[in-house]
Parts: sequence; structure tokens; C-alpha cells
Amino acid sequence: MSSLRFPSVLILFCLASLSVSAQNIALANAASSWSYEEEISLEIRPPSGQVLLAFIFTNVSGLPLDISDFTNEPSFISIVVSCTNSPDDNRTVVMVGLNTSIVSVSLGKLKADIMKTKVEDLFGVTLPYTGNFTSDSTVTYSYRINDCPSIQKFRDVFIELKPSDGFGKIITPSSIGNYVAFMFMFHNGDLPYWTVGATLNYPNYFSYGLGQECTISLKGLTGYSGTIQSSPESSKSTLHISISQVDKDYKLISFDTAPSQMDKTQGTYGGGTSLMFEKITTGSSVDDLSLHFKIVSPNYIDPTTIAIYVGIVVVVVLGIVVFIIRRKIRRLNWNR
Repeated sequence: MSSLRFPSVLILFCLASLSVSAQNIALANAASSWSYEEEISLEIRPPSGQVLLAFIFTNVSGLPLDISDFTNEPSFISIVVSCTNSPDDNRTVVMVGLNTSIVSVSLGKLKADIMKTKVEDLFGVTLPYTGNFTSDSTVTYSYRINDCPSIQKFRDVFIELKPSDGFGKIITPSSIGNYVAFMFMFHNGDLPYWTVGATLNYPNYFSYGLGQECTISLKGLTGYSGTIQSSPESSKSTLHISISQVDKDYKLISFDTAPSQMDKTQGTYGGGTSLMFEKITTGSSVDDLSLHFKIVSPNYIDPTTIAIYVGIVVVVVLGIVVFIIRRKIRRLNWNR
């Protein structure tokens, strides 16, 4: 995969959501209400120097697509509409999820075709069927072209739907560059809701090299100068940062985040280590979302660790010397 392609946090979020079974959807909808949530994710990718900045808004008030005639369809679970535009990764995708315990795969295809046609009419594109896959009791029908001819329409719909306050205040038409992915996702049920998002793509944003120190920040990427204020309407406002290292090639050290004291987790996968930082900022504000880090050799040993090892060696050596001296003194005293 090229460094400029981006199965970003936003796209991965879509795919993960589609894998939720009909039973889990029903359980989620058993809650008394579904509240508005907002999220910003900063993803940093050494050594390509690529940075992704995703804005995700759940349970927005607008409707990107009129599917009112489908919300009472018991087999209908979800629809995801996405458009990606980058130097070497252009695609428009529609994925429709239906409950296979209610509808057959062949009949579900006819229903999914109707939903797909609504997307084609709205965005002025033709999307051929590319197949389906099944997970638990959910069958997902996919339609795709390797092009994004309606990127401007996707941009306009997103700007119209995204909130004007809170995290939505940060992302504006001027901050959305040429390389971007948009996503609109609908979950059906007793409490149906739309999620909308945009991932801004900054290829080759920073230089990679051993000994290099970098600071990647939301303000530096977008030109935004205000505080990152959560929306008063948001039940949950979340900030994420993620960065990965290839353990055999380089190591990442000297982390410093803004906001400070973000919760840190890490995991390993196929010779790499992924580090994630998170902070819930509901009802508050922070100055920036940023990460400072240093790229070093995979064999790098922290000076503090070296000092500890040296201290241990010194203590051991001194102990041996003291032991030898005491032994000699005892022999002298014995000979007397």
C-alpha cells in the first residue's frame, strides 16, 4: 500500500461499525436516547511523513440522504457512503447492511440496489455492484468506483451537516484541502441516527530521519487559532492521537502531548508498536491537540536507563572492592 493511501481512522470506523450484528444494534437501540457525540483523531505515520486528521460527529440533526421510506424496513441495518480523494487513492463507495435473519441475500440485493440508487441520484455518480460479505447475521452489499467525480458535492453536504459549534467550528471550507475523505453513515433501529465525518490528508507533512524531532498539531495543520471547545450539546467529546513505529527500523521516544495527561495505551502487531493517546474533554476546552516525539535508532537506550545500569555496575564494583579490602584487613589482623 502506498504511503498516500489512507484506510484512516474514519474509514476503519465505518468498517467496524458495519460489522455490528443486528442483535447488537437492537440492544444499543434499547437505550432511552441516543445523544450527540463529537471526536477528533490525529493519526501520525512515520516514516512516510503522512498525517491524517479526522472529525467525526455522531447523531447530527441534518439528513444527508432521504431514506425515510426505509427506516421502517425491519431488515435494514445501516448504510455507509464514502468518497476518498488523494493522489493515488480515489474511490466512491456505498455499503448497505441488511439483516439476513429477516431477508434472503438475493432479496436483500434488490433492497440494497434501491438505496444505492438514492445515493447515485444525490451525488450524480454511477456505482456498479462489486459484491457482498456476511458477518454474523449482517450481509453488506458493496458498490464502488475507483474515482470521486462528485468530491465537491460531498464537501458541500458535509459542510452543511457538520455542527457549527464545538469541534465542528474548527473544520471549515478553507481548512479542507484537496486530499480528503468524507463519510456519511446511517444506523437504523428504534433510535436511528446519522454519523458524518471528514478525514483531512496531509501527505509528506514532516521529514523522517533518525534523530529527527517533530511536533504535529491541529492548529499547525488547519490554521485554526482558537481554543478547542467542546459543544454544549455534546454528551461526549473525545480527542485521540495515534502513532506507530516499526520496531526493527526505528523507535519513538520523548512524547509530549497537548492536552497534557492524556491516557496512553499501546499494542503490538506484526513487528510494529501502536501508541494511542486519548482524553475526554466534554464540557471543557483545551488549547491544542498535538504530539511531540523523537525518532531514534531501534537500538537506542534511554540515558536514564544507561545511568541506572552504570549506577548498578558502580555499586557492584564498589561492593567487591570493599569486600576485598575488608578481607585483606582481616588477614593482616590475623597475622598479628
